Amino acid sequence: MIQRMGEEERTVARALFIIDVQNDFTEGGALGVDGGAQVAAGVSELLAQHPRYYSSVFASRDWHDIDNDNGGHFARDAAPDFVNTWPVHCVAGTPGAEYHPALVTDAVTFHIRKGQGKPAYSIFEGTTEAGETVGALLTARGVTDVDIVGLATDHCVRASVLDALEHGQHVRVLTDLIAGVAVAPSEAALAEVAHAGAVLALSTAIVDEPVAGAAGAAGESGAAEAPTRDDAAESDAAASDAADNDAAESDAADNDAAESDAADNDADEWSGHS
Repeated sequence: MIQRMGEEERTVARALFIIDVQNDFTEGGALGVDGGAQVAAGVSELLAQHPRYYSSVFASRDWHDIDNDNGGHFARDAAPDFVNTWPVHCVAGTPGAEYHPALVTDAVTFHIRKGQGKPAYSIFEGTTEAGETVGALLTARGVTDVDIVGLATDHCVRASVLDALEHGQHVRVLTDLIAGVAVAPSEAALAEVAHAGAVLALSTAIVDEPVAGAAGAAGESGAAEAPTRDDAAESDAAASDAADNDAAESDAADNDAAESDAADNDADEWSGHS
């Protein structure tokens, strides 16, 4: 894919990150968030409508051990604080750790497991079953741009976006395909990642064209070929203009008490879903 931005031109290979769309993080789960099932269905629709848009599709799951507290991640001997300690959730091999049934995973190129015996939030903290890291896979496949969807906005989505930016990716968060625990910390998380360089956009900003080497083509492996799409830059720029809210960023960045408020909100919200 060739993106033209004024006089600048660059080759784009785009990946999709699907973050933790699991039963325990959707309605009725141990840490279920409102709108989780809708996100699952929406991501499936996105992949069905644009089967050749992404050269790679990564789907992450919490995959915690049952026989230990996973490095203090599980609250075993006291009530969870919903910041560093949590109720038992997404235990490897249990229904709660499985993908939500509305998420169709046929197009997923890499299944990433994280949190095996330790806390883990970002997709970059996980590996494939073969032990491959996300960073190494992105580099090997020449990925330059990442779209991110999934759960929860104010926790694992936030962490994954920041790590993707740190990895040097051009990152776009599809805001109609994420859901958070509570409104205030989710808004703060989006302001934070936008300030860090991520673009906030709707999935309707995607303009599809056939892409050689995309994830939807069965049986392919290795780095994807660079597809061509002249109007991608215009879509990204329009989405960025629409989503860039300087006032929201300033409010979130200048509020030193945001983390404490977010923890209180998360505890209230999740205790209501548990």
